[in-house]
Amino acid sequence: MSANSCLSVLRTDARLDPIASSVPGHRRMFATKTSRSTRMRRTAHLRVPSGRFVCRSMIQEETEEPVIFGKFGTRIDNFVYKQEADTPMVLSDFTSDKKEVIAYGASMLVGGVAGVAVVGFEYLTQYVRHLGMDVWLPFVGSSEKEMIEIFAQLTSVAEPGSAWPVAILPLFGGVTITCIRLLNKNDLGVPLAALNKDPTEAGARIKPLKVVTKAGAAAITLGTANSLGPEGPVVELGGNVGVYLGRALGFRQEELRGFLAAGTAAGLAAGFNAPIAAIFFALELVLKGSVDKGFITMTLLSAVTAASVKEATLGLAPKFTITNDLSGLGLAELPMYLAVGALCGVMAFFFEWSTSKSRESFKKLADAGLPVEYHPLVGSAVMCATALFLPETLFLGYKGVSNLLVSPLEGWSTVGTLLLISPVKVIVTSIAAASGLVGGVFAPALFIGATTGAMAGTVAANL
Repeated sequence: MSANSCLSVLRTDARLDPIASSVPGHRRMFATKTSRSTRMRRTAHLRVPSGRFVCRSMIQEETEEPVIFGKFGTRIDNFVYKQEADTPMVLSDFTSDKKEVIAYGASMLVGGVAGVAVVGFEYLTQYVRHLGMDVWLPFVGSSEKEMIEIFAQLTSVAEPGSAWPVAILPLFGGVTITCIRLLNKNDLGVPLAALNKDPTEAGARIKPLKVVTKAGAAAITLGTANSLGPEGPVVELGGNVGVYLGRALGFRQEELRGFLAAGTAAGLAAGFNAPIAAIFFALELVLKGSVDKGFITMTLLSAVTAASVKEATLGLAPKFTITNDLSGLGLAELPMYLAVGALCGVMAFFFEWSTSKSRESFKKLADAGLPVEYHPLVGSAVMCATALFLPETLFLGYKGVSNLLVSPLEGWSTVGTLLLISPVKVIVTSIAAASGLVGGVFAPALFIGATTGAMAGTVAANL
């Protein structure tokens, strides 16, 4: 069948849709009523400026209603597909039940492999932390219990230098990451941003050894208490696994985005013990709000499989537990929660600004002649110097958030401590992320939000 014939069944024209014409880059895909009363099979390729639409072996029945075909041949009535104008928008050719079943099975494979990879990553992180807490601290005459007691102190700032045995740990991580970057010529594989921009082009550059190396670098960064978090690395690890397996199994470029979504959801589901949140994360970040049944099913299957792997190995215990009684809270506290939300928004703006300035500073260092491979050493040195005075800014799992949730927050001295910790945590995290240390910023953001909320709550309790 010719391309012109396909145009009578599948067309894209913003002028015919008032919603599409009012939003730049939006297109509405619909099928018009045809003169035949029988089912028709159309096969053609249609190219438009905003992207590539593929109409392959699509079966359309005569209908009065607008019809849209999703990436798996799914019928979606009266739906406006939102897509950025400069991003290709495609229809997959997963029209056969057999290939659809294969895709769903492949997504479960992605979930299983990503789950195993995340479990291995967490074991390695715990082992590196074990070397610091159970080998290094006793070697210098200290103990983990002693350091944790200092770390949990919230009513006053720790005595300067009192936590030096644990404060020096980030420097070990910085030296190791610098060596890793030197050995790999600063190439630690394909970042998630590149995969999300173009899974086909970026996926062709995925090398399993680079993926493992970067995951190991992240485990060393986090195991040595640098102020970053594990969620970014596990999401990127899952995304790489998804795209790599999708390509290895022979799926086409228009289906790789579904495998990227399945991989990122699997990584987050296993890493943060939150499969439902992981599904919505993938829908928002990777699928950009698409409601395609096929891709959503792939994401769900992958996330649940990865979470099952995690539960069978490390368990799905929550990262932190709220022990305080919250039953007495009511509507009277809502204005305070609004104020806390606004204050956290200010801290988020400060976080973005600090990260931007940190990147500019490291760019100036590179322009001044310091190779980028040595930047992690600078970032870890800043972390080490800060931890000598504020050990609470170190990343030792989620102990910091747990301390805030279970500790009694009383007195103005606690307010002063939290008022100091929160902005300093923002600064050291921004520097660590910009320096080339490997990790995410979600866990630090949780701690920053927790300290900000705890500070506001303590102020309210003392008024």
